[in-house]
Amino acid sequence: MPDIADDAQSAEEMFLREAMARRTVAGNAESRTHCLDCDDRIPEMRRKLVAGCLRCVDCQTAHEVERFEEGYPL
Repeated sequence: MPDIADDAQSAEEMFLREAMARRTVAGNAESRTHCLDCDDRIPEMRRKLVAGCLRCVDCQTAHEVERFEEGYPL
């Protein structure tokens, strides 16, 4: 049965995998034109400034708050 150290290690590994994926994607990925969560159009300025963005500002904020509350680092 996994203990707290195993859970922490799993969370850290997931965070590192996601961070590496974001780093690779952000440098050369195109941003979505519509939000992944609400399907609203993402403003052009945001798409240019945040390479590879997936969500509108409101949904990205909600996503980050949810991850923080679940204990995942941003």
